[in-house]
Amino acid sequence: MTDLSAANARLKSWMIETCLPMWSRRARDHRGGFYEALTPDGAPLMDRNKRFRVQPRQAYAFAHAEHLGWTEQGRSASDHAFAFALEAGTDDHSLAGDGTFTGFAHVLSPEGAVVDAKRDTYDHAFVLLACAWRGIAFGDAQSREVAERTIGFLDTIGQPDGSYLEGKPDALPRRQNPHMHLFEAFMALHRAGLDGALDRAKAIHRLFTERFWDGEVLREFFAEDLTPDPERGDVIEPGHMVEWVWLLDAYEELTGEDQSALMHALYEAAERTGMGHDGWLIDEAKADGTPLRTTRRSWVAIEHAKASLVLARRGETAMEGKAARLIDGMLGSYFDAPFPGGWNEQYDADGRVVSEDMPTSILYHVVSLAAEADRTATALGR
Repeated sequence: MTDLSAANARLKSWMIETCLPMWSRRARDHRGGFYEALTPDGAPLMDRNKRFRVQPRQAYAFAHAEHLGWTEQGRSASDHAFAFALEAGTDDHSLAGDGTFTGFAHVLSPEGAVVDAKRDTYDHAFVLLACAWRGIAFGDAQSREVAERTIGFLDTIGQPDGSYLEGKPDALPRRQNPHMHLFEAFMALHRAGLDGALDRAKAIHRLFTERFWDGEVLREFFAEDLTPDPERGDVIEPGHMVEWVWLLDAYEELTGEDQSALMHALYEAAERTGMGHDGWLIDEAKADGTPLRTTRRSWVAIEHAKASLVLARRGETAMEGKAARLIDGMLGSYFDAPFPGGWNEQYDADGRVVSEDMPTSILYHVVSLAAEADRTATALGR
């Protein structure tokens, strides 16, 4: 058994036997949807407001997991999150009516009342991702309708260059991050059979090459005209650069357009600007590599591993060992939480856990990591 095969086997076993069962039970709120977070001891934080995005993320994660045959609770858990999102997230109930859909609210109370009615583009990307995977996994007709109406809302804030405003009301600076997740969602919707979704993904790909990626680093924050923001335009997130590596591999698979040069440039830029002394990518830096936040969140490590897996699957044998080391490292740190199946969300530069709870939203990243690890190990015969 190779290192990658063994790492994949350990990760997959942890996912199926410990992680998915724990989150489907302990994070599920009988009042509706999923709790925002759990304590390190696995207790729900019942009084914490719920970011809307957590619900479609959970709907996606459990749909994907059931599609892979990793859980028998996936449909029930996905339905629970999705139903709560549709009911609680539409404060004017326009989704169920015949009028123009006005989008989903941003923050909900623990019981499901709207706390912040802002429409956030980032949130809507995860609605589309959930719809896509519920279509792929369950053949859910309602999800297709929700996707179409959500895209209709996004079109009201869409721009001629293929970009989207931050939401309603609009805000500055503009960010590449919502576009990255819309890129992911549109590709998934294309796989689910939605007409026109791939064209939308291609438009965002053009934005990536022409605006977000400057040839050296991936910029995060922009002015209204998508030039770098005068205050935060020099801030970069290494985790997003490796996340784009994974997404560009999927884009090449769908379009046949070679993304190799971009993928290697992004991977190298992430490690050049963001590698900490302990071998993990840090949360935030300047474009010249000056550290800004030397903490390291779990999702950054996850996306680093996913990018390494993609490059290994594309024939770079040295990346097999690197991906295995990252996965094993996470199993021994991030995923070695006080409560089995949970995670230590963030470490400081000295390797101390600094997070105070376990965010439910991270399951989105964890499921995609496990899926990519299993796909890569299988493809390589490892």
